[in-house]
Amino acid sequence: MFPRNKRRILPLETALFLKAMVVASELGSTWTGDQKQQNHFAKLLEDYGLKGGGNQRDKNSGGARTYEAQLRLLGLLYKDKQGNLFLTQSGLAAVELEDLANTFIWQILKVQYPCQYSVGQNVNIDPSIKVRPFVLLLDLMQDPELNGLTDVDMEVPVVFGRNHDSYEECKTKILLARKNGIASVLPGAITESGVWRFYK
Repeated sequence: MFPRNKRRILPLETALFLKAMVVASELGSTWTGDQKQQNHFAKLLEDYGLKGGGNQRDKNSGGARTYEAQLRLLGLLYKDKQGNLFLTQSGLAAVELEDLANTFIWQILKVQYPCQYSVGQNVNIDPSIKVRPFVLLLDLMQDPELNGLTDVDMEVPVVFGRNHDSYEECKTKILLARKNGIASVLPGAITESGVWRFYK
């Protein structure tokens, strides 16, 4: 439920992604359907050393749109009803490299569902999911009985953390998974290290 163009969101790199989007998109105009602007953005990322170079295999690559989706989900950009892109106050602070670490901590803690991204036509996450996912994870991490979370533990709230009332259910299932294995809670889980996990 999170655009995964970048799996590690480093504040300085993300600020540079945003700066590249500002330059390429001419904020205040739409770049939806404007592949030339989107390709300009991808080229800027290459120039900044943030992305590998080379020719795009797909001349209509959607990579730039995935970056845009991630930046919108993080609350650094917003799109009006006409599809025009604008910086939020936090986005402006990021572009100007103001207190990046705290800006990004705050934005990540504010990520929530539903949001503009989650109700988008090609995303359409069930609106009954009402949660700030990173706050839920932090709450679980701080639980003295859990004593932190592993990457396997985090699979449980990803599946069962529909809202903040899911806290106790997630905690119980994490403890059960630690005792009996993740497949006891998530049937069909592949638990070998380094292997993507899939569920039936």
